[in-house]
Amino acid sequence: MKEIFVADIVVDCLCVYKFVNAELEDVVSDKYTVAYRLAYLAEGKMEFFVDGKRYALSGGDLFFLPSDTRYTTRFFGKNVILYNVHFVLQKNEREYRDELHFPPFSNGENAFRFHCGDCAALNVCKLQKKAFLDEEFAEIEKEYFKRNIFSMLKINARVTLVLLRLLEDQSVRRTKTLCKKVLDYIDENIFTDLSCKSIAEHFNYHSNYINKVVKTGVGQGLHSCIMISKCNAAAKLLLETDKSITEIAQDLYFSDSSHFANVFSRIMRCTPSEYRKMYY
Repeated sequence: MKEIFVADIVVDCLCVYKFVNAELEDVVSDKYTVAYRLAYLAEGKMEFFVDGKRYALSGGDLFFLPSDTRYTTRFFGKNVILYNVHFVLQKNEREYRDELHFPPFSNGENAFRFHCGDCAALNVCKLQKKAFLDEEFAEIEKEYFKRNIFSMLKINARVTLVLLRLLEDQSVRRTKTLCKKVLDYIDENIFTDLSCKSIAEHFNYHSNYINKVVKTGVGQGLHSCIMISKCNAAAKLLLETDKSITEIAQDLYFSDSSHFANVFSRIMRCTPSEYRKMYY
């Protein structure tokens, strides 16, 4: 498994430009890219044709082109805004380092990095629908026009983050999204009679699947997440209200105060009474 560091992505001198098609309609152009290319269509419609395959983009879509690729673009209408980011990897590092006057990088131990299996994922076209990266690309564009070493390093980092998001498997993204929705739902409904079954029914999945999604996302099972959220809510009530431990247990739908005390002690490492005395 190859690790690609921020330092390994070297931004070309044509890193960012914004193409505004305000003159011509149905512009068709045959091109060839030597570097890797990220194209973000902020507004309008266009098509990429690569090896006989058509990729249709509309506003908010992000398209990744491998290096050494011949392709054709077609733009529709008069209102098209396209951002392009061109970059190379370390195989051409010396040539581009000399051109951009990069200083020597450190060993990269603290650099942001992502895994890409033998760079195989970098050798195929990728289309991510509705990426909504306007602010991110606006920041890249702003940094690009500063034209200094540190801005180029920032662009490296932003390109790496965008690339990571683009290459991430769709199912992984869906799982992360579902996990966040489940955790948010727990927090928002903590003062109701929550259970693994009720949460699964709310999201129309089997409880075993929801449990797997949450465990993959945060390393804790669904039941544990419910209990942790309940204890966090209980801790807040202990400090911000004069409610008794029995009342708090009832508010959070514990079977009784003894059950509440046992769960709270296990998770918070002290009893509810001790917690109130320590932090009240």
